[in-house]
Amino acid sequence: TTFTLRVPLTLAVTPAVLVRAGGAAYAVPVAHVRGTRDPRDVPAPAPLARLLGRDPGPEPPGDVVLLDRPGAPPLAVGVDRVDGQADCVVKPAPAVRAAFRTAAGATILDGGEVALVLDVPALLARLTPPPAVRP
Repeated sequence: TTFTLRVPLTLAVTPAVLVRAGGAAYAVPVAHVRGTRDPRDVPAPAPLARLLGRDPGPEPPGDVVLLDRPGAPPLAVGVDRVDGQADCVVKPAPAVRAAFRTAAGATILDGGEVALVLDVPALLARLTPPPAVRP
């Protein structure tokens, strides 16, 4: 008996912080996370769900994740909760990338739920106004 296992080379494993925001699961690569905070310690964090174009709901954030911004203070984003950290197998998905310009791909969590892996530099670029053009 011969078994052939073909593993696509497009898979990558990345450590990520697993969060919930706006009722959906997301994986934020650890390389872009400076830390987490209690929401009482951070005045008015930006709701991650709103940054991603979703309804954050009426509830205040349960946790705050600090996203690293090179050359600037970290951006505090409010999430429903932080579910911990995991090594995620990231599958790039062009259709997902086209629909959600802030997603680098998708991963399947332990319970079988699909989570979008956030492209934090793309998310931060959407928040930064473009530079003014000089005549």
